[in-house]
Amino acid sequence: MKTSLKIKHFPLLIILLIGTLLFFKSNSVNNIPQEDPKSQTVLDKAITLSKLDTDNAISNLENIDELSGYTEYKKDYILAKLYEEKNDFNKAILIYEKLLDKNYPLKERVIFHYAYLNTRLGNDLVALKYFNRLIREFPYSHSVPQAKYYLAQTQLRLRFTKDALNTLSTLKSRYPKTQFGIATNYYLGENAYNNKRFKEALEYWREYLKLSPDGRFANEISVFFSRVKPYLKSDDYSLLGEVFFYKKDYAKAAKYYKIGNNIQKYYKLGYSLIRTGNNSEACNYLKEFAYHFPKSKHAKQALLFSSKSVPSFMKKSFWEKVEKDIPGLAYYALYKQAILEENDIRREHKLLNLIDSYPNTEFTLDAVWEIMWDKIKDRKYNEAGELGGKYFELSKDSSVNSKSDTRAKIGFWLGKICELKSEKVKAKEYYTVTANILFDNYYSFRAQNRLLALNGQKDFKWNVQTGSNVLNEDLWSIPSVVKYETAKKCFGVTVAELIRLQQYSEAIDLIGKSKSPSKKITAWLKALNSEYENSINISSSIISNYSLNQSSQMWRLAYPLHFWQYILNTSSRYKNVDPFLVCALIRQESKYDPYACSISNACGLMQLIIPTAKEISRELKVNVKSRDVLFDPQTNIVFGIHYLNGLIGELNNPLLAVAGYNAGPVAVKSWVSKFQENDMDFFVEKIPYDETRNYVKKVFSNYWTYLKLYNIKS
Repeated sequence: MKTSLKIKHFPLLIILLIGTLLFFKSNSVNNIPQEDPKSQTVLDKAITLSKLDTDNAISNLENIDELSGYTEYKKDYILAKLYEEKNDFNKAILIYEKLLDKNYPLKERVIFHYAYLNTRLGNDLVALKYFNRLIREFPYSHSVPQAKYYLAQTQLRLRFTKDALNTLSTLKSRYPKTQFGIATNYYLGENAYNNKRFKEALEYWREYLKLSPDGRFANEISVFFSRVKPYLKSDDYSLLGEVFFYKKDYAKAAKYYKIGNNIQKYYKLGYSLIRTGNNSEACNYLKEFAYHFPKSKHAKQALLFSSKSVPSFMKKSFWEKVEKDIPGLAYYALYKQAILEENDIRREHKLLNLIDSYPNTEFTLDAVWEIMWDKIKDRKYNEAGELGGKYFELSKDSSVNSKSDTRAKIGFWLGKICELKSEKVKAKEYYTVTANILFDNYYSFRAQNRLLALNGQKDFKWNVQTGSNVLNEDLWSIPSVVKYETAKKCFGVTVAELIRLQQYSEAIDLIGKSKSPSKKITAWLKALNSEYENSINISSSIISNYSLNQSSQMWRLAYPLHFWQYILNTSSRYKNVDPFLVCALIRQESKYDPYACSISNACGLMQLIIPTAKEISRELKVNVKSRDVLFDPQTNIVFGIHYLNGLIGELNNPLLAVAGYNAGPVAVKSWVSKFQENDMDFFVEKIPYDETRNYVKKVFSNYWTYLKLYNIKS
């Protein structure tokens, strides 16, 4: 009887099972439901606007009622996130609660936020339940390390200490390189310290500082270190030096680096001493670093910094000693000796000696250029052309110099010499080659413009345009260099959906610093995480190493338009300011780091010093109480653009204004008066300050690159 009953109900069970499977397949956390493209567009625009104005975004999202299904679910998720950001936790938690049991790709994140907000509202037992639910239902997701981290904190607040330590130990062993796994070292160290197990505490804290010297708990750990000095080793002081170096507290960094006395840290020690005005002391550490690590990317910079602390009359002997003591950098020392030589004949002899002795170093063409430029100034065009032409041709297949800035410079001036000699056809040949050496190079751009002029068109020179120089869209977002399917494959559907919804910081929390499968994705993630300088540096390196053409989105990561809305709105108030020129300045000044601060205490995106800022504030009738206001992006952009506009008006030339932004208008006026130069190509090369001369070239190469990349007619 029982058997027949089972058989009788078996088909019904099969039907129920199939129905259940079909339901979960169509409503699965790993399945993206189909959406209406128009609804998606409406939501995407609302999300983009939310980056500018949270209150308006909330109002806008609440008034969107034509969405359905998964799109509606995503809208609610974003709405809850916005309420959470505004600390309106009660409204946020009600929305998350409504979404809790819907099986869509963001389910694990809904559970996390619901649990987390319960901790903020003091409901730790409820939070405990939902953190555990997330870990149980999504054991292999990227949310688990984060959930375990907050679970442990909740357990500690509830005084479930044994459970908390077990959770932390599991998190540390299973996810050691995630930010949450790294953070466990702080708590485990704190527990050991409180139980007077100081050596054990130090082991945890050392591991934290090695993995994350700029991490959230680095400062607290430095305080703990000061309490257990008898147990510290010399390497611990070097770790403390790293903490304060990343904090840009260079006085403390130098103090601890000196105690640690790790020769590998001498470059940072020397740099820290320079930033605190101790140049002569820095000199010895920097030379020592270069001596032991001549192949380091910092070796030549260390010597350059070191040489600046040497009196003028001793610089020659300084570089002679470098040549003798550091054979691996002898070519660099020879070049510096030649540049210092005041006697023209001896100078040329030393440069030729360098060229013959080291025919394929990064300074070989620099030596060629120095001789060539001396001859151009003396109007010895034939000699300049002969020397430059020889090495321009020889370097075309060089792995070091074929795509170098100096080769482009030589090529441009070979074309210029031909123009001065009325050799139009030959000039075109040099300009054509030079125009294609590098996409974002000052001389390649100048060569392109001279080609236009020689073909009966206009050389736009250093002019800027306003008004028409605007993107079709006034909103700009970080370009996606990674396809959705790639993100999904690398990080899972939840992270891919967060990125699609522009929830970048949340996605970064889940991916972690060590999870990127390629430099390309790292550059993108850095940009998403507002690490703009790192993103630009990595992107530029990738472009250079792989010779990517400008159609690659990596170029837009290397030349981004961060803070575009502020730049566009502010520059539109001034008739002489092109927003892309502002971007070019910012890229050169700070690489879009709002907290950048130079040796001369210039601050923020457009690197303003306090005296200039106070002068501008009086003109704008805005109060500046301290330099901290300059770290606000919008304020810095307003002040910087106002200053740039004033320079353009005062100097009546964008090129001179850019030079004035770096060297000051007084210096620029003196050069104009001294040189009496109508040909601005010559004027740029005659600028006596190396920093300003290179600055002008870089800003304009940035500017022209922006115009090309974003299809703006110049």
